[in-house]
Amino acid sequence: MGAGASQIAQGAPQPGEGGRGGRVARLSLSTVATSSKFEADPWYALKNEEVLERIKGEEWQLLCVEAVEEFKESLSKVDKTSVALTVQAEDIDIDEAYLQEMVFHAKLLGPGGQIMGLSLTNNELTTASALDVPNQIRQLNLGGNPFIGVPSLLGCKLLVDLNLSYIEGLMTTTHGAPFAHLQALLRLDLTCTGLSRLFSEDEATPVLGGLDMLQELSLAENELVDTEEVINAINPLRCLTELDLQNNPCCDDGAYKQGALVAECPWLQRLDGSSTKMKSDVQGSLGTELGPLGSLEKEDHRNSLKIGDAPSMAQMSAMEQEVESAMKGEVDNSVVA
Repeated sequence: MGAGASQIAQGAPQPGEGGRGGRVARLSLSTVATSSKFEADPWYALKNEEVLERIKGEEWQLLCVEAVEEFKESLSKVDKTSVALTVQAEDIDIDEAYLQEMVFHAKLLGPGGQIMGLSLTNNELTTASALDVPNQIRQLNLGGNPFIGVPSLLGCKLLVDLNLSYIEGLMTTTHGAPFAHLQALLRLDLTCTGLSRLFSEDEATPVLGGLDMLQELSLAENELVDTEEVINAINPLRCLTELDLQNNPCCDDGAYKQGALVAECPWLQRLDGSSTKMKSDVQGSLGTELGPLGSLEKEDHRNSLKIGDAPSMAQMSAMEQEVESAMKGEVDNSVVA
């Protein structure tokens, strides 16, 4: 539930009540106050960038379902004049059959579908074929489910925000470009999905192919090793402004540390949670002030780097002080002697 949400209805659990597997059945309905200018403004009529802004601003009515059996009943409590509805049904053992039921009762089909957001994290989904039928979903979170391969989501052509994080092995055996049909996608989270390559085995097909409008991408906590391959995969994504590669082996590569990715993709504004401008300023100051460390040479076509003459202990100490000052934004124009 968003920080700005105010709860307006909640059924308190009673002794002996239970959902699937003995879970307590409890429903809650909360809403976020929405500007009057949005009241008659259906989400399916908005531009994709406007939808993403509303997602970030949590401008929706939020329905929390804590027992699958109560989903149909809970929908009857929804304000039908709401700008949009996001259903949150997390960690309640939803499988494909229950997802089919949810899709049916929520009337997701056609332009009259009211649910614009669906969060089904940590359930029991191995497929999501129920979402292959055309729907109005703009935000979808399927993280933490035991999917067997990347869900096709053929009916989610309006999808703007997709989260598939923390699905073990999801991207290990990916073939082709599994997201190419989601051309409206602006934000994609593939954190911790076993991703080790960004191209097919024949090097011809990029995993991220077709995502020309993508603005935010998380590939953190994966097994990406090759900085050059990352650059080649990211380079066509000219709308991308935020990229997270933290906790990948490539982050320890010399070329990556020296800003090769930012240099080749200058349209990036944030990398690994920090401003690329700040990274460039720090790397630039270190390159001009740290003597031997500023004269790194390319070793091969993969842009791996090697150090020139080894600095003395006194120089190393001075360099460490310069690095610390640079990270604090206190770098002066002195040169390490």
